[in-house]
Amino acid sequence: MRGTKALLIGALGFILLTSTAIQATGAPPPGEEVLVAAAPSTTPPAVDFQVWREDELFVPLTPDGRLRATSYEYNPTDRSLSQLTAADCQPQPAADDNRASGMQIGAAAGRITSQLSDQVVVAYPTVESRVKVEFADACDKATGEARPSTTLGLPLAHVAGVPYSFDIEAGDLDRWSDSGTNEPTRDEVVVAYASDTASPNPFNLVIAVLDFSTTPVTVREQSIPSAIPRTIVSTAYDIAPIPLAVTTGEFDGDFDNGKEIGVAYLNAGLNIDVAIYRYTTAKSLALVANVTSRVDEPSSDWDAKNWNGSLDAVAGDFNGDGWDELSVAASVREKEDRILDRYRVTVNLKTFQRDHSAADIFALKLASGRIVYADEGEFGARVQLASGLFKYDPLTGHDINRRQVALAANGSSGAVALKTFVFDAALTPTEAGSQRIPASGDPTERIKFWMAAGAFNGLQSTVSAADLVWSLAFTTWDKNGLVLYLFDPDAATARLGTTPFTKTVSNAAYPTTDHSSVVPLVAFDYGRPTAGEIPQVLRGDARFLGSPPHHFLLEDVIQTKAIIQEPPKHAYWDKSTKKVETLTRLENTYAQLTSTGQKTFNTKHTSTSDFSLGADASSTTKVEASLPIPLFTASGSAEFKASFGYDFKSHEQEYNSSSTTESSGAILTTAHDDVIAFTSQKLHVWRYRVYGMTLGRQPDGNAIEGYMDIVLPEGTPKQEYQAGLDAAWYQPLHENGNILSYPNSAGDETVDPPDMGTFRIPCPTGDSACVQDSDGVKWKEVSGTTLGDYMGDIAGATADQWVTLSSATGAGQEHQYTHSLSESLDLSTTAKVSIPGVSVSQENHIGFHSGQSWGEVTTQETTAESTEGVRIVTASGTTTQAYGYHGDLYVTKDGTWKLAFATETAADPNVPAHYFWYSHYSNPDPALNLPTRFKEVWTNCGDALCLTGWVPNPEPTRNLMRGFFVRANTPEPVSGTYPLLGRDPRVGETVRLEARVYNYSLMTTVPSLKVRFDAVPLRLNPDSLYLEEVPEAARSIGETTVSNLGPRGMQVAAIDWNTTGFGPLPDNDPNTIDPSTRDWHIRVVLDPDNAISNETYESETVDPANWPGQNNVGWHAVTVAQPFTAAPPGVQREVKLEKNAMGAIAKNGKLKTQTVPAEIGQPLKIRVLAGTNLAGADNRRVQLFDGDPNAGGTLIGESQVSVGDPTGKAVWFEWTPIKLGQHQLYAKLLPISSDVSGSTIDSLKVVVIKSPK
Repeated sequence: MRGTKALLIGALGFILLTSTAIQATGAPPPGEEVLVAAAPSTTPPAVDFQVWREDELFVPLTPDGRLRATSYEYNPTDRSLSQLTAADCQPQPAADDNRASGMQIGAAAGRITSQLSDQVVVAYPTVESRVKVEFADACDKATGEARPSTTLGLPLAHVAGVPYSFDIEAGDLDRWSDSGTNEPTRDEVVVAYASDTASPNPFNLVIAVLDFSTTPVTVREQSIPSAIPRTIVSTAYDIAPIPLAVTTGEFDGDFDNGKEIGVAYLNAGLNIDVAIYRYTTAKSLALVANVTSRVDEPSSDWDAKNWNGSLDAVAGDFNGDGWDELSVAASVREKEDRILDRYRVTVNLKTFQRDHSAADIFALKLASGRIVYADEGEFGARVQLASGLFKYDPLTGHDINRRQVALAANGSSGAVALKTFVFDAALTPTEAGSQRIPASGDPTERIKFWMAAGAFNGLQSTVSAADLVWSLAFTTWDKNGLVLYLFDPDAATARLGTTPFTKTVSNAAYPTTDHSSVVPLVAFDYGRPTAGEIPQVLRGDARFLGSPPHHFLLEDVIQTKAIIQEPPKHAYWDKSTKKVETLTRLENTYAQLTSTGQKTFNTKHTSTSDFSLGADASSTTKVEASLPIPLFTASGSAEFKASFGYDFKSHEQEYNSSSTTESSGAILTTAHDDVIAFTSQKLHVWRYRVYGMTLGRQPDGNAIEGYMDIVLPEGTPKQEYQAGLDAAWYQPLHENGNILSYPNSAGDETVDPPDMGTFRIPCPTGDSACVQDSDGVKWKEVSGTTLGDYMGDIAGATADQWVTLSSATGAGQEHQYTHSLSESLDLSTTAKVSIPGVSVSQENHIGFHSGQSWGEVTTQETTAESTEGVRIVTASGTTTQAYGYHGDLYVTKDGTWKLAFATETAADPNVPAHYFWYSHYSNPDPALNLPTRFKEVWTNCGDALCLTGWVPNPEPTRNLMRGFFVRANTPEPVSGTYPLLGRDPRVGETVRLEARVYNYSLMTTVPSLKVRFDAVPLRLNPDSLYLEEVPEAARSIGETTVSNLGPRGMQVAAIDWNTTGFGPLPDNDPNTIDPSTRDWHIRVVLDPDNAISNETYESETVDPANWPGQNNVGWHAVTVAQPFTAAPPGVQREVKLEKNAMGAIAKNGKLKTQTVPAEIGQPLKIRVLAGTNLAGADNRRVQLFDGDPNAGGTLIGESQVSVGDPTGKAVWFEWTPIKLGQHQLYAKLLPISSDVSGSTIDSLKVVVIKSPK
């Protein structure tokens, strides 16, 4: 359904300006699709997500050929390899000579005893033929503490001349952290081995889990059940094959409960068998699935088959579906009977995945299988696999979490074939390319090799796809010793490079005496002792995220989409005529944001996820960072942020799966107020601790750890429109109707707005600076400039002009820009916090500013349709009262499309056109921002009214301030700013009060200005229930001084307020309004001693209606709540609108509910009463609508109402109706997720009649 509806924005807050017109479309522009909103994800978005690996190499072979823990680090800059410092304590594998010849060892790495680096574990057969498992570094290098070792229970099966059958792996099997929430969990060690149950055949397969989180080490062993095939073949050839392999992976997709164990083995029937085991936090081990697959048949020519006994298995998400798969490679020896002694060896590559058709159980199925290698010859082939990130292309679905497979195999020739395979969505492997390592020396001996994949190139200063992919490490012997090869793949194809790095890492003798020698190669994150930390720990280079994360919601996050300031206008109190003179403050001067041809200006807003990196600046990092607060911007982390940005961008489609696109169209027209387009958004935040990166030191010398927040919007909120004075949170620097409050453009017409940000335009033809987005569209980033600007003046004739976009900023084209959580110059807002599934018993609010880690988090992306600019219409003026203005159209730092103005006035008494300004504004004029000190004069225009002028406002709201803030009294340590408090102060709490102070003089500096802050208590009018000041009971808070306030300058006056003694009164006090809170007007008085004798406007006299020009006194309402007390166990906060919540003060001064008469053109005070069951200092947003909000009602204002008083708390609005007839007004209370909600909507019928003659 498409169409338009007219929206009339009334004035609200305390004086409502009503003639701002907004024509909006509820439907998207023709041809635009609206996506159906989906529920936000409740699964942590970075489960088991290795942010950035930086690996070193473990080779347990020293240059003298002895098996010792030896590690190396590769430097890609100069292509060098350096040996890392070895520990003083080494394991002693049992062997008489302890040399490579005759030695077999397995190795794996993981975060087994510490979360801060990897530890390498080695497994080897003892002299009693049992598997012993110990750490490569038998002690902690930082502390010297011995590390445990253990020997498994059953003896190994063994055939002379060939290796023992065992394999070792590490992985997090139970997701259990013994260090608390938000800490990474530790890995367990898994060993699979063949025990000697009936030598030499059959061999019984045993699975063992070693859990090092306990002392002593927990060991769980279990044999493959007899109900399934469990015998493995004995190797027949002396090529160091091993017919079994073990790995770990998230095969069942249950990320909360850890990885599963995958065991692959060869049995005597030419079958590849796979068994899946699960280990739990209860330290139990159970078989959960198994599958058998016979080897693939190459052709009928080769018929006599037998195993040569080599198999390997790896796990990874090979097809990008978020689940891990298991790939197994196995070699088969074949003979062709028709040709005597003709042999060949083939390698089968089979991939298994979870069978999703088995809904109620975990089952495994074969997804693909094919022969990927063949070599003719009598000698058998050794085969190995490695899973790694060899291809990175997010546009084709190959993101940072997807894996590819490398395969190494050789046969009779002795040469080794290295192949990489890329899997499609159906898990069909495609060979990306191959490299050949030629034979050297005796080819039959060359078949001993080992392989590992890892990020050996480390973190680069510039991040690209080539930097993200891993490398492939390969070792084997040549005639000189053990040689290391490092291959870098092509990120676009996964093809291995043709010029590997090579290095002889050991001069060990070529192992010709025993064919069973096995020397593994492991990629791991080497831990170095840290200097200055007490106690010392071993920290690695890899960056990764702790788990589980903290999850919380930010609610009521108000983000402006457009701010269109009305052109600067002027009205003033004339001392000689004793009335308000209106120079230009009428509706015939306005600004209008439209598309070309004055059609609806259309935008599309799409919610998007983002991340931020931050650190807690306190000394209690772990505690403070667990709170749902924005952290501080982390310094020295540009490389990591860039690398994680690559990682994150590859996940955006997954993260944004719940996002919607909201299309809206409007003609935004200012009449006598600014216009705001805004949304209120709910954001899910998942906070992870980042390990592997230090962001400075705490006072006690320990490292400050970083934290990663991933921010996921919940849907895309509907865009709303409002006049500036209707929103209590809109706090611009200028005062509508006063040109002296705008920035001064005199003398410098090129000054850029301080909040100017960036935007994107479609890529100009031939422009090399363009970038391509995830959809393949090319854009050019434009920064440091406005979209367009315009210099005009209001002097004589009427003008109808455009702020025209230049071709460099995309005239007539779409513009794209993003919305972030950075601070806004125009807003005074905080977000409310809730924790899913948890009753929050205390108030949590969050403010945003540039020093916080969330300052650059993007929550929406907006595309604005083609436009030529903004139309500005100005009425004719008087040349003797002329002034100039400068309009800038730009995108702000927080992603708001904004039209802002500066003004220029002259005060030369010798120039007739300047004399007016000189005569009125040459004297000093300290002032507050009081936008409602004048009220409208309305004249009949048929059934409605037209604005024709201004008169003094006799109500107390004439002193209502803009530019007043209540903040915490302690600055945030990184930014130095004072955060908005965001809730009511509590009695006894010290808060910081701030007031913007102006000087509206054109010529004179105020050298010293005293500013006094008073607290004026309020009492309840028994008839109207309206809160009124008790001026005789005012109490001074204190004074401060503003120095050197220049012409048309603005400074902030601030003072600390200790609220002790300002809290709720006792129940028996006659002035008690409610027992939980107490209401005050904080009054700001400029120059209270009248020390400035020639001030333009002094403080008001006893009769303010006859002397309303004052601008020295203003107030802002503040409620002080009682001290915090925790809610009773199990009790949640209930928020609601009370019965007959809406009411209005009738002409007789009494409050009426349900139906109330009102006079056209006269302000009507409207009450909204909210209730709660718990005392506190919290508040909720309340919106006021003319018409049903669920049926297209017009938003005419919003404010905050305290929900900390169980007896009910009121918020007051003023609404000036300008159209006759019946109006059904609605109040809507906006609870947050942790609230128990009662009634949240109430209505009031207002019958608008003509004023009596």
